[in-house]
Amino acid sequence: MADLPGEPHAQAPNVARAIACFAHLTDLHVTDAQSPGRFEFLNREWNDPRFRELLTMQRPQEMLNTHAVAAMVSAINRVGVGPITGAPLQLVAMTGDAIDNTQRNELTNALALLDGGTVRPDSGARGYEGVQRADWA
Repeated sequence: MADLPGEPHAQAPNVARAIACFAHLTDLHVTDAQSPGRFEFLNREWNDPRFRELLTMQRPQEMLNTHAVAAMVSAINRVGVGPITGAPLQLVAMTGDAIDNTQRNELTNALALLDGGTVRPDSGARGYEGVQRADWA
């Protein structure tokens, strides 16, 4: 193998303009951690091979997802332009999962957050009820 000169390329003129400017969000997972549809209670069955494939569902960070989505929307709104061209942001593409359990309250919260609104991610009694509560066992 030898280093050879690369193929010559014409320099692009400095008159190019952006044809689109967009932001991309993915896998937001707005979560109702208090949902009865959650499976964390199976964690106590960690030694039973029948449940082994289900034991990866508890994500300690998921109670922060609502805050993370709000921060992402705020950051995108603050930036507002492409980093290279300075073209104004025209759209946001969202891929992956927006919500976690296909529940109406998760979808309502996700849409409110994407609109720049605020939400109270608490679907049960006042205060947190879920597997990350200190007295949960």
